[in-house]
Amino acid sequence: MDSIAQRVSSLFAHTYVIFGCALFNVGWCVAIYFGVVGDKANIIYNLILSFITLLVAMLLQKTQTADTKAIQAKLDELIRSSAARDAFIGIEKLPRFNAEEIT
Repeated sequence: MDSIAQRVSSLFAHTYVIFGCALFNVGWCVAIYFGVVGDKANIIYNLILSFITLLVAMLLQKTQTADTKAIQAKLDELIRSSAARDAFIGIEKLPRFNAEEIT
C-alpha cells in the first residue's frame, strides 16, 4: 500500500498532471458558461472533484508522514553515531516546556 501511495502522490505532483487538471477545469468553466453542460453533469462533476480532492489530501498526508518518519530516523541515527548528546533523541515527543529545558 505504501508504494501505491508513493506512486500516486508523485503522479499528482507531476507538472503535466497539474497543468492538465487546470486546463480541464478551465474547459469545464467555459462549457458551463456557454451552457453546454446541464445541472446534473455539474453535480456529478462536483461530486467527483470533491472525492478526488479528499483522496489526494489523504495520500499526500500519508506520504508526508512517511517521509517525516524516515528523516527523523536518519537524524536519530546521526545523533547516536556522533558525539552529540543523547538527550536530543526523541525530543519531538516531549512536551514543549521539556524540550526547551534540554536546549
